[in-house]
Amino acid sequence: MTPQASTAKGTRPTAAPQVWLADLEACGAALEAIDREWSLLAETDRARLTMGPSAEARRHRLHSHLALRIVVISTFGASWRGAPYELAASGKLSLTGLDGTFSLSHTAGRALVAVARDASIGVDLEAPREIGLQPHRVARIENAASRLTPCGPLPDADPGRRFLEAWVRLEALGKADGRGVGHVLGALGAWSETREVPPQEAPSAFFDVYDLSLAPPLVAAAAVTRGTPSPEAAVRHLPTDPAALRDLIAHGP
Repeated sequence: MTPQASTAKGTRPTAAPQVWLADLEACGAALEAIDREWSLLAETDRARLTMGPSAEARRHRLHSHLALRIVVISTFGASWRGAPYELAASGKLSLTGLDGTFSLSHTAGRALVAVARDASIGVDLEAPREIGLQPHRVARIENAASRLTPCGPLPDADPGRRFLEAWVRLEALGKADGRGVGHVLGALGAWSETREVPPQEAPSAFFDVYDLSLAPPLVAAAAVTRGTPSPEAAVRHLPTDPAALRDLIAHGP
């Protein structure tokens, strides 16, 4: 679903998007228990998600997608159990026929999961890390992020956290737009002094971007189709026991 398509139809969702934070170590056993009962993922996706050199990385990647699928099923229904992903050329995952969109980001043993009805959504989650960019590129990225609405100027923070605050906004916008953060950086002039597209055609013209409040040191943001209710009011925590996850699947949030 593109922002342009949503605008053309003149429709706006009435429900706020859902955003969930999962502690992948704390809820991993519960996620695996539900997966054994429900076979949450298509086998082709399960095989792809469990590839990689690090056992921990493979486990966290799988668990993050199990968490995502539980939220999708609780929101859109049990028919999405085991449904295969579609993979776009940009790398964006989708579920064909879903009446909405989803987004996933995971790092440092945590996963951020979001779903929205009749709207496009993107989320990004970061933990402290080394920033290997030259100062002038950092300044352009931060300047681009500070112009996004309604989040506005970046919060006061140490340089490393300030950059991550900027980055998650732009990454979330790239995911919601569907063309990735590289397109967003070019469109907003974050790579150079020249924008690739006019301001009215940039992804920022179609989406609202919000900072999400998480416990430090995590930093996160969400971008949703303009006019969608804000997702920033509350980030839910995914249950860590199988019974609570079953209840979430059966009755929704």
